[in-house]
Amino acid sequence: DYSKFSKMAIEKAISLAKVRPELEIICLNIYTLPQGYLSSGKGEEEFGKIMKKNAEKQFNHFMKQFDLTGVKIVPRFQLDTQNFFAKIILNVALIEDADLVIIGSKGRTTMAAAFLGSTTEKLLKQNISIPTLILKSRKQNLGFFEALLKI
Repeated sequence: DYSKFSKMAIEKAISLAKVRPELEIICLNIYTLPQGYLSSGKGEEEFGKIMKKNAEKQFNHFMKQFDLTGVKIVPRFQLDTQNFFAKIILNVALIEDADLVIIGSKGRTTMAAAFLGSTTEKLLKQNISIPTLILKSRKQNLGFFEALLKI
């Protein structure tokens, strides 16, 4: 999603790939269709192509901030129409035979997660076969009241 949490995950992956140049980093971007897209007169497939192009542009812009010398990056873009982010992450990791999943996490209190859900938590519950590294900012934790404001 090109957030600071994504940035933490990419930075960690790049640092690992610089030590082990045989590693390949698969960057997964899961994009969605905005509510009301049907009012544009375009169907799911057509609007999905537009959103994918936007995701690709955002990815290229986002990646410019990193030193990728000697690092192999493979971008993957996946449309999610049912809010199955965790399932998509796991499926792509399994298909790609990933050795490690690295994900940045906002961090939430238990009460906040109950209201908003957590892709990271769902991924951990579904994933029993691939090691997962979760990166979190020490200073940030989304609490119950912040969660209520985001609903």
